[in-house]
Amino acid sequence: MKQKIAIIINTLATGGAEKTAGLLMNQLHADWEIHLLMFDTRNIEFPIPADVKIYQIGRPTSAEAKPIQVLKLPLQALQIKKYLQLHGIRLVFSILNRPNFIAGYLKLFGFKGKTIINERSNASYYYTNKTLGGRLGRFLVKRLYQRADCIITNSIFSKNDLQETFGLKNNIISISNGIPYQAIQQRLALAELPFEKKPSEFIFCHVGRFHEDKNQVLLLKAFALLKGKPCRLLLVGRDIPVALKDLVQILGLSEQVLLYDQQTDILPWYAIADAFVLSSNVEGYPNVLLEAMAAGLPVIATDCKWGPREILAPNTVYPSQLVSVDWAENGILVPVNEVHPMAEAMQELMEQPMRYQQYKNRSKQCIQAFEESTTLASFAATIQSYLPLD
Repeated sequence: MKQKIAIIINTLATGGAEKTAGLLMNQLHADWEIHLLMFDTRNIEFPIPADVKIYQIGRPTSAEAKPIQVLKLPLQALQIKKYLQLHGIRLVFSILNRPNFIAGYLKLFGFKGKTIINERSNASYYYTNKTLGGRLGRFLVKRLYQRADCIITNSIFSKNDLQETFGLKNNIISISNGIPYQAIQQRLALAELPFEKKPSEFIFCHVGRFHEDKNQVLLLKAFALLKGKPCRLLLVGRDIPVALKDLVQILGLSEQVLLYDQQTDILPWYAIADAFVLSSNVEGYPNVLLEAMAAGLPVIATDCKWGPREILAPNTVYPSQLVSVDWAENGILVPVNEVHPMAEAMQELMEQPMRYQQYKNRSKQCIQAFEESTTLASFAATIQSYLPLD
């Protein structure tokens, strides 16, 4: 008879956490009876095994305000506890904040099984002290996360945040996001370029949702300092804001900046690019950086929390404030929201062939440590180790 596990997540629509959940279920289903518990069972966009048992937690809550969602959590936890008891499930794996709060409430309400929660954000940034909702979130993280038998973060710095900011004493381990390196290499070799590249042209690429946290404005202002040089900038993301299009015009970059809506397959854009640039103010853990490096691109990234430094400068700590370009081991780090250092790094990478080749080689060498199969094996081993003994 297979062991039973309940996986709790908001939804299986697009997202890095959702993709991880889908891959993990495919990893586990041969040996486990999987019960997938979601707040919204519509729009499952990742392939999951046919024998996974899907359960809707209440009604879809996407249209509800967050305070209402938070107030419902205790009742939803009681609902889930009954489901677990009915099906004899004694191991719960939750992903993302609301499911993690549910796991905490389960323990508070007397669930005798084991709970493993997966934190995939910077909790102290996500829950700011500046708002009532943020302060409530901080309270729930501190009071409910401490009840988990194990916490898995996707960043060492996120682990440190939970320990130092929230004082958590649980067993907290870090398992980085994975990337299908071998599959990317195979698909990259077959990718058709999206347009014809001009001779001697250097192309910078940025991929990410258009949001102030991603700070594409910084990237455009830095790129404007390279205006007139033989280079172009590709920005790829969903729902391009009118304000960003207007900024391209204001900066006089309409001939050098190409804006593309979200792509089903991003690899052709990596294939035509020479370098990747991440301009974020904050990250949970930038999968896009791993994808670009797997495609063999040298990378420039803001030294934001969390993720870029852990990938590009492992075994170093975040400085109180980076003030100049850091030519790190695996890539280039620049200060957050500083135009001139970003432009300096972009120009150096474009005009110094030895520097360029150095970081191109480092991307190819270091990225193999993030192979997806290794990450999934670590998740599976951790889950197995918490299986309750009969």
